[in-house]
Amino acid sequence: MTEAASFTTINLKGRLGSIGRPVPHFEVKIVTEDGRAAATHDMGQILVREREPGLFMNGYFKDPERTADALRDGWLHTGDFGTCRRPDGLLYFAGRRRDRLRRRGENVAAWEIEQVVGMHADVEACAAIGVPSEVGDEDIKIFVKPVGGKSLDPLDLVRYCERHLAYFQIPRYVELVDAFPLTPTERIRKDQLSASVAACWDLERSGYKIRVRRSK
Repeated sequence: MTEAASFTTINLKGRLGSIGRPVPHFEVKIVTEDGRAAATHDMGQILVREREPGLFMNGYFKDPERTADALRDGWLHTGDFGTCRRPDGLLYFAGRRRDRLRRRGENVAAWEIEQVVGMHADVEACAAIGVPSEVGDEDIKIFVKPVGGKSLDPLDLVRYCERHLAYFQIPRYVELVDAFPLTPTERIRKDQLSASVAACWDLERSGYKIRVRRSK
């Protein structure tokens, strides 16, 4: 992280998907929205504290309000969400705070949806956003750029998601695109993606019913 002089965690064990443990000169914890320590496997915001003075930034240039929000009580509030799996203490990234969605009373990380959809063999790139829902909270819209301009059946994509995501993470709307607006560092500009669903494929209108898997 630029705000914290580069690395704050490192994965020395090589555990697939993990961002590892804190490096020696930083302390890291995961907290809920009300500031409590997140329980094992529960998602929360990643906070970092320096063990040696001078490792954090002094602040954002000419932005005291944002600085005050990020640096509180000696902790850097990263805006990143993650989970901790005890007793091994390994940390797992779960997306950016601004990419969190709320659907059917559940918190959903757009990053998790994008990781799954992005593994589909016919998907080159994708981005998930929240759009207004008729029944409260949000519905999920996924933008998909197929590999090499191939045709991609949205229902096949939803069936793929059904095998790998919780029912409340499955997108309702699918929009196929030829390209994405990108930042200079090749990241998708989500602020330029349309929340309109008028021309989207709609799961609810398709008549297909998601099978809700129940835990035993």
